[in-house]
Amino acid sequence: TPYETFIPGLLDPGDVKLKINYLSELYTHQLLWTTGQGRIKRKYRSYEPNNGEIQEFNAYVMEMSKKYPTDDAITSDITIGVTGGYTKIQ
Repeated sequence: TPYETFIPGLLDPGDVKLKINYLSELYTHQLLWTTGQGRIKRKYRSYEPNNGEIQEFNAYVMEMSKKYPTDDAITSDITIGVTGGYTKIQ
């Protein structure tokens, strides 16, 4: 079945959610879109500006919606599903 099966004892690393001003000409935005469409696992990094901590993790783009307002920037709400946990690298 296409449903996820939960196994007791395994930890769920959760999701990373972000909102961006989507610019189709930027390679990183194109990469997010194509990896989401292809369900491709990639390595990501997150940066915590308050303490400078950097974490690395593998994840899938689970959702990436685009909004096209008539009088403002194109935005995208993105949900990245983390798989396998986080590794602190700094």
